[in-house]
This record gives sequence, structure tokens and C-alpha cells, in this order.
Amino acid sequence: MPRGSREGIVHAAKFRWAPWRERFESYIDRTPGFGPWGDCHRWTGPASGYPGNQYGRIMINKRYQRAHRVAWEIAHGRRFPRGKFALHSCDVGLCVNPYHISPGTQADNMRQAAERGRLDHPRQGPTNPARGVAHPNARFTNRDIAQIRLMHTRGHTIASLAHQYGAGWSTIDQIVKRKTWKHVP
Repeated sequence: MPRGSREGIVHAAKFRWAPWRERFESYIDRTPGFGPWGDCHRWTGPASGYPGNQYGRIMINKRYQRAHRVAWEIAHGRRFPRGKFALHSCDVGLCVNPYHISPGTQADNMRQAAERGRLDHPRQGPTNPARGVAHPNARFTNRDIAQIRLMHTRGHTIASLAHQYGAGWSTIDQIVKRKTWKHVP
């Protein structure tokens, strides 16, 4: 069997006999009132992520699977499309209601996140990513970047610039080679 395959989550016939199915169902709280519309199915089992951005997970055949994807596969009787993201219409990561989950692309996911204000930085998004000084982790100004590039063209080494600016060698190297801070002339 190929590495990374999900034996047991292939088609509807195997779902009936899967030993994990009962355990999976025991983790689902279908009490009304959870989520924005009150019809989310809350995952009460193990979760990964950080508070406010958690997703349920369950061990199946010695591998962790995302609970919302498993719920979708059970409801639809087929595997979740390869390479697709699971988009939650309710924006609740711990929701395993299969009718709140749909396959989509990374672009769909980012567009949905931007439209719903779920991105970490207000100026970040698929059409306006946070770059340069607008990025919350920026340590340099545009002037610093221009100065680093100018000093490098005048013979300063990457190591000396890294020491002078208190940055790592690879950070300065990427700035000089324009792999980062590309928008600064």
C-alpha cells in the first residue's frame, strides 16, 4: 500500500465496517445552538491548532485525519478531492457538519477569509498581501533595504551587513538578491 494512503476511507461500503466509526460518532455533539446559524455539529474529540483556529482530528489506521474531511467523506460516500481545501461555510473549524463543508482551492479559501475578515493582518489578503513595513513582523524600513543593497554594491560583505543590522546572514542575502523586499527599488 502506498505511503500516506488512507485505507478504510475509500468508499461507502468500508465506512459501515470501519472500527473507528463508532468512536468518530461519539465525538460529535449535535446539540442545536452551536455556530453562527445554530446548526453546526461540534467536534469534542482531539483537536490541533491554536485557540480560535482549531480543527478536529481522529486517528484512523494509525494516521491522524481531519475530522471535518472524514465527516464529508462519510456523508458523500467518496474520498475528499485530492489537492482541495475543505472550506467551512460557517467559519467554525470544529464544525463537522458535512453540509457546511465544501471542496475548494487555496485561492477560494483566501478569498473567503479576506471577505469574512479572518486574516491576521487587516491589509493582508490575496489581492493585497502584507509586504514590507506593512507586515506585522517587519524589522526593516524601506530605507534600510535600499541602504543594505547600496552598501553591498559598494563592497560590503553579507556577513558584515548582517552583523551591522543585527540580522541573520540568510536574511541579508535574500534582501540583496531581491528574493524578499522585491517591491523596494
